[in-house]
Amino acid sequence: MARPIYDEELRQLKSELVEMGDLVKQAITGSFEAVTQGSVDKAQEIASRDELVNAKERDIEARCLKLILREQPVAADLRDITAALKIITDLERIGD
Repeated sequence: MARPIYDEELRQLKSELVEMGDLVKQAITGSFEAVTQGSVDKAQEIASRDELVNAKERDIEARCLKLILREQPVAADLRDITAALKIITDLERIGD
């Protein structure tokens, strides 16, 4: 049975994970630059963007839970969704 909407939601979930990873990468790179340049302003700018990572974590978590409750995924799909839940927690901590 084809579930094109469900498949699109899974693709969107993966896309949001990549976006969150990019935000965290920017935070790490910016933090490194702030330290090497001794720039307090840059450090404060990076710290102020932490809320973007936190918001992305909440959005992805809500999407995962909605998928689990509504679609009742099994096998590979369920593994992908539960992996996403674990990944976002780690990414958020790394971003801090």
